Amino acid sequence: ELEETAVFAKPIIYCHFAEGMGEPKYMPIKEWSQLIKLLEEAVLNYNEL
Repeated sequence: ELEETAVFAKPIIYCHFAEGMGEPKYMPIKEWSQLIKLLEEAVLNYNEL
């Protein structure tokens, strides 16, 4: 059985677009809000095509 603190710990997420869609290098995403902003930006750019 896992402790609640382990389950809800801050996630470690790395992706190739952490510094924006034009900067392809793997970096950490520090906050969920940063990831949400990047993904929303990607969707907007995609929908403009």
